[in-house]
Amino acid sequence: MAMSTKDTEEIRQSVKLGAGLATLCKLKLSPEKKNLMVNSVFYDVINIQNNKESSSIFIKLFGDFYDPTNRRFVLNNNTSFSFCAKEVADVLGIENTGPDFNAPAAKKVPQFVKDLVIGYGVDSSGKISTTTIKELLKKMNVDDEESRLNFKKVLCYFLIEMFLIPSPDPKKPRTGSWSMVEDLDVYEKVNWAKAIYEDLHESFNKLKTATVGKQHNFKACAPVFEAVVFERIPSLKPNLSSYPYPPIQKYDAKRKDWELLKSIKADEVFFCTICYAS
Repeated sequence: MAMSTKDTEEIRQSVKLGAGLATLCKLKLSPEKKNLMVNSVFYDVINIQNNKESSSIFIKLFGDFYDPTNRRFVLNNNTSFSFCAKEVADVLGIENTGPDFNAPAAKKVPQFVKDLVIGYGVDSSGKISTTTIKELLKKMNVDDEESRLNFKKVLCYFLIEMFLIPSPDPKKPRTGSWSMVEDLDVYEKVNWAKAIYEDLHESFNKLKTATVGKQHNFKACAPVFEAVVFERIPSLKPNLSSYPYPPIQKYDAKRKDWELLKSIKADEVFFCTICYAS
């Protein structure tokens, strides 16, 4: 039986998603600024144009199905679903290679960032928040080597804190992540697919045990998980969007009765070709 409108709204309100494609699209960076990242592993991500919203209902229901011990989703007695870091890499258009992401210890915000925030009139006190980082990226000039390097550092920090491995507090980015962008060559070599994969599992584990009746912030990158699921379970696929690559923006938003998840049959779930081969 389909969920009632009241049930649907209650589920939607119970989970708040911490990352979305709209986060990237709303930056509205100029082509000049985007092209500064042409050699970055995230160049295609920065150029995402599909600003569809992810479904909090979809994430909540998968959270209900999550088995943290075996790191899989048990949809019913006959059907389960799991995914791997290579699939995360594929939907983002990146590689599943490189050293592990090591969450940095807390440290102070670099002085150059505070100076930029004050200098561009974003915040007279130099305070760093999600809003100030977004505004700074829009206002920064990139007319010399130093300004271009600073812009790339701030943008890479933005990607970590607000999309790839979002801060637990959507309004307050973590100071520790600044150390990840001190050396952009190191930043580019990190296995971000594995880091996002681990963050998704951690977030689903927390969602599984979240307090009933209290809104829960699902901090991981929900659009990545949605895209992986749609690639593997064709019966859940939304219509294709106008943006085929990277696959994370391949599908339109889809609003349907996600309760159908409970009746998915095992033969509706495609094998992960990478995991199956191994």
